[in-house]
Amino acid sequence: MLKKPRCTYQELKNQALEIYYDFCRDHLLDRNVSHADILAKVDYHFDETFNYPLEELMFCVLELVLSGGWHQSVEEFCRAWISDWKSKNDLQKMLNEIPKEEAELFLNDLGVLKLI
Repeated sequence: MLKKPRCTYQELKNQALEIYYDFCRDHLLDRNVSHADILAKVDYHFDETFNYPLEELMFCVLELVLSGGWHQSVEEFCRAWISDWKSKNDLQKMLNEIPKEEAELFLNDLGVLKLI
């Protein structure tokens, strides 16, 4: 079976932000919706859609960013998951296999978040 093309980091960000935006717009008047609900919707949308380990890492970084520091449990989970991922995968090798500009953008985010 052929694998689907890998989603780029920018494509993942665009999709996640579109889902985030649509959910916020659609539930603006529903005062019972929390930020955690929004994050759960984004997470649900991407559930079991990744074909490559690097996509999984990129999505977890996106989740961490979208959590905005407002959810300590989300941040702790994402950071632990990323640490575990890095111990099992060769990040540099994977980054060498993608376009340089994409790798630089992703590495910049990892640096800002103190993940590398």
